[in-house]
Amino acid sequence: FIHIGLPFAVCAEPAMESAKKNPHFQSVMSKYPDVDPASLAWRVDADTWTDKELDVFVGSSGFLKPKVKKAAVPPPSQPAAQPPSQPSNGYPSATASADPAAAATAAA
Repeated sequence: FIHIGLPFAVCAEPAMESAKKNPHFQSVMSKYPDVDPASLAWRVDADTWTDKELDVFVGSSGFLKPKVKKAAVPPPSQPAAQPPSQPSNGYPSATASADPAAAATAAA
């Protein structure tokens, strides 16, 4: 079956297998012996849930689900820094100064 309203489809079997890959799965399930893991509506990202998220989910019989984590977005690429422009003769110009006041004085 498929749950609608999530950012991705959830199929019972693959999601259950994902949950079993969670390193906290066995310890959390042992706290709730009356909960049948097959009866819970697992999401496919259950293998990434923290111990607390998994505990709350199983303890609530699947009613309380962790928030969906946003995928990591790589930062936008920055253009390479351009060296300061120099005249064609290869020597810095007299007005190319870090101090604007000195450049104004040199120009006068």
